[in-house]
Amino acid sequence: MVIRAILRKPVFDLDFVWYRPHDGITRHGVDSPAIPHEWKPSASGFLDIEADELVYSPSEVLTPPSEAIWFGIGGHLEKYQPFRDYPLLHRTFCALHCQPGAVKELANRIEEFASKYGLLGISPPHVRPNNPELQEPLVIEVESLTQWAIEIEDLREAVDLWDSLRSDDCTARIRKLEDLIQRTDQGFWGQSRSLGKALSTNHALKDTIEKYRRALEESGAAVLSGSSYIAGPSHHDQFLEDWRARSDNVGPAKQYLTCIINEKLKGNISPQFELVIGRTGKELLRTSITPRNLLGALWFQFFLEVMWNNTRKCPVCQEWFYSQDPRQIYCHKHGSGCRKKADCIRHEIVNEKSHDYVAGKYGITQDDLDGILERSSNKQARTSN
Repeated sequence: MVIRAILRKPVFDLDFVWYRPHDGITRHGVDSPAIPHEWKPSASGFLDIEADELVYSPSEVLTPPSEAIWFGIGGHLEKYQPFRDYPLLHRTFCALHCQPGAVKELANRIEEFASKYGLLGISPPHVRPNNPELQEPLVIEVESLTQWAIEIEDLREAVDLWDSLRSDDCTARIRKLEDLIQRTDQGFWGQSRSLGKALSTNHALKDTIEKYRRALEESGAAVLSGSSYIAGPSHHDQFLEDWRARSDNVGPAKQYLTCIINEKLKGNISPQFELVIGRTGKELLRTSITPRNLLGALWFQFFLEVMWNNTRKCPVCQEWFYSQDPRQIYCHKHGSGCRKKADCIRHEIVNEKSHDYVAGKYGITQDDLDGILERSSNKQARTSN
């Protein structure tokens, strides 16, 4: 009974601690001796990091400026609590994304983020062959920029999917979910945005993917365990009849989101027992769910955002914030500045200033301007009633 009581109410470890170096992160070029030998470019154009992980080459890498200090947890490292200090850090991480081809800009953004918040903790320490000329320790912690780029894109697509599901714009939501969810005779598949773009221009690849999907579906549900397969025979089939009768793809998209989050939490989050002092002063055991690294903390933050559904994007300053009141529209970061700015925007429109002029003057998009005006109209309607 005691164990059941402990497991019944797991505690989210919001006091999770991570480390960042005072002197920032060091970035190494592709020919640097800091890059482990197994990460060097191979004839196939890939680098083998682990048996089940492939990373495109070549790639710059990030290391702490002094590995000896890093592993010694000395005075050159600073502790911080991601959940307490930066509760929306996962949104900041997603914003590192750049347009395709902007490699240098993305590398600079990643380096700046890593210097401020530390490494992701996604690679095991590597042992470098002894080289007296380097005068550096044998054990190093190395993360490639390509690894970072993949993780940024994965989290960004999941966050975009969540934002689409919450969007008030039904037309845009339906269009986006149509691109994301693929229907077959057997069930539903999810595909990433990058894969969707590749399939739209490469018909041979599209045919190959379709043959692969049909082969998997025909082989049975035991093979269909990946996050990309959403529902089919003996695989979340309790939803199939309802989803097939609808055309909006909202249900499969929700299931796809849960699959993505579960897949990313796996290995980056761990449940564990911990000993705490209860209210009566007695020592008690409790179950704690805690991240294992910074990447786990970022996905855990997103998990909590989805679970609590209490984030908003301020239509004036475009910044994300936590809202305790679902009626709250504007953030508190700038005092009452955003609310006052919205009042000024509405006043400009009442005085017959054009929408283009007002949007340009206050640096907001047409969609955000429409949202501000719509909320004002709804508020006036409620007041008059």
